[in-house]
Amino acid sequence: MDPSSARASLVAFGDSSLDIEAFAYVKTTKYAEFLGVQEDILFRVMDIIEQAGTAMAFPSQTLYLGRDRGVDSTRARAAEASFRELRDKGTPG
Repeated sequence: MDPSSARASLVAFGDSSLDIEAFAYVKTTKYAEFLGVQEDILFRVMDIIEQAGTAMAFPSQTLYLGRDRGVDSTRARAAEASFRELRDKGTPG
């Protein structure tokens, strides 16, 4: 890697992130070697974050499950009776 090309910049405020761009020239024409250097850099970044006493945040969701208790027959009969009463009275026209 060319140390003089290495830099990191805050480039954006994401919806739930600070977007940081890390840049460096890797001196190789072999793709497999490039991937190895890239992986090593990423692991080093993770180590630095961990040593700082923090961690990477990843998107997550919480799902709450509940059970439908079904129709309360007493309330259903009361609602039907109320509707019948309104229907029988008619609506102002």
